[in-house]
Formats: sequence, structure tokens, C-alpha cells
Amino acid sequence: MKHLSLARKRKIHLALIDAFEKIYHSILDSVAATIVNHCIGAGQIKLAYQYTLMAAQYANKAFAPDDANHLFQSMESLLTANIYLFGPPEIISFYTQWARGNLQFNERDLAITHAEKLLQFGHRLKDDYLIGTGYLYLGLAKSSNQLGSSDPMQYFDKAIMLLNNLPPTLELIHCKVEKAVR
Repeated sequence: MKHLSLARKRKIHLALIDAFEKIYHSILDSVAATIVNHCIGAGQIKLAYQYTLMAAQYANKAFAPDDANHLFQSMESLLTANIYLFGPPEIISFYTQWARGNLQFNERDLAITHAEKLLQFGHRLKDDYLIGTGYLYLGLAKSSNQLGSSDPMQYFDKAIMLLNNLPPTLELIHCKVEKAVR
């Protein structure tokens, strides 16, 4: 397949996924790990995610926790590289299922590691939300100031309050300077 174009390779992988789904529809979980590789080859990262969860669950039921961990590790690197494709529910489900599988086989330290990764994701998400909301209030403050409104200080105060919940950032300093010069 080295000599084929990327589009042709993807088309072949998509055809193989379709074939696996039709042939093994009643026992799809038993071939899910193979399908994951074809999903990746086809550039179908979200589908690879779904089949990874299925394959990992199958591996855990078959008492093969090392196989399940390997599947999760491979998907984690794809998930991280393509984070824009996944929402919080998918990320929560991913790390929760990984940790549950670890606990099933008394791998407490690994379960804690995956719970901590989920917590870190939550903090990043919260920080992004707070920064975004802080910017929104900063924008409102600037707009209301340009319109000659008497409200800008309340928006500066809300932006500063939100951004104070985070480690010191340029946004917070910028907001405090903007308020001071008003």
C-alpha cells in the first residue's frame, strides 16, 4: 500500500471497516481492535475512539487488561492530538472507562493516574472557560466605555473577579491596567 495515494488508502480502509461491520455484526466487539487500525488509516478518529472503547471493554471481559491498557494508551495520544474533535462527555467517558478497567484488575495506581488525567482536563476546561468569560467581560467593559456608558467598571470588576480565580495571567494584568486607566 506504500505506492497508493492517501485518498486511495483511506478508501480501502473505509471499505474494510464496512466489510468488518457487515461480516462480524453480531460479534463486532471481538474484531473491534482490528477495526480501530482501519479507522485510523481512514482518518476516522471519532470512529476509532468508539471502537477503542468497545475493544478495551472486550479485552477486559476476556481478562486481558494489558491489551485494554495498550488500546487506551494508543487512543490517548490520538485523543490528545485531536482534542478539538472531542467534547467533555467523550473525554470523561474515555478516562472513566480506563480507570474502571484498571480497578477491575486491582491496578489501583493506574486507575488513580487516569482519574488525575481527567481532573487535569477538567481544570484546563475550567481555565479556558474562565479566560473566555473574562475576555467577554473585558470586551463589554471596553464597548460600554466607548459608548459613554457608566457601566464599564462593573464589567471590569467581573472580568477581574473571574480571572483572579486563575494563576496570574496576561489577561488579568491587562484587565487591571485597563480599569486603572479609566
